[in-house]
Order: sequence, then C-alpha cells, then structure tokens
Amino acid sequence: MCEDFTRYLIRGDTDSFSVEIQTDTDPPVKIDLLPGDTVYFTVKKSPDIDDIVFQKVITEFVEGRAEIFISHDDTKDLLVKTYYYDIQINRSGNSFVKTVIPPSKFVLEKEVTYE
Repeated sequence: MCEDFTRYLIRGDTDSFSVEIQTDTDPPVKIDLLPGDTVYFTVKKSPDIDDIVFQKVITEFVEGRAEIFISHDDTKDLLVKTYYYDIQINRSGNSFVKTVIPPSKFVLEKEVTYE
C-alpha cells in the first residue's frame, strides 16, 4: 500500500518542514545531504502539466537535512484547490536522482482571517 503524503496548508500561511534521505535497509540509516546536492519541492496544478505553480530549490542543509520553507507570498494569490507536489533530490557528482516524495496532493484551504 502506498503511503499518503498529502500536505494541507491554509492559503497565505507559512509552513516549514524537513526532508532527509535514508537507506532502504532495516533499520534505515540517515544519509546526510551535502554541499553540491539539490532538493526540489515543486507544486503544480497537476502532475500532467508542465507549468510550475511554485518551486523551492534547496542547496544549503542543516544537519544533513533540507529545510523547506513556504512563505506567505507563495500561496496568498493562489486559488483554493488541490494541487500536486513532489520532492526530488539530486546528489552531486554521482548522477543520483531520487523522487523521495512521489506526486502527492497539496491541498490549499480557504482562510477566514486575511490580514
């Protein structure tokens, strides 16, 4: 069964979360993200559309993890609806490219207070 990676956010709110990679072993072992690596957090209207609604490109890491920050400006003017996102990691120098979060729902919800 596939894991549900749906993310919910109120339009115009800020959010942040960390991303790390681990081995597929049991137990999993954390693999640090290093200078030269790139993490992409991409939001689109649909996985089948090329146009990007917004994207975060992370190249600096905290304790081997990517800190993804969604700002107020990223979503304040977007329609309230379900978008789709994924997270891809490109490792420097070894052609390692891995989508660590597959295309998943990014649900932008209506705010009550808009100040």
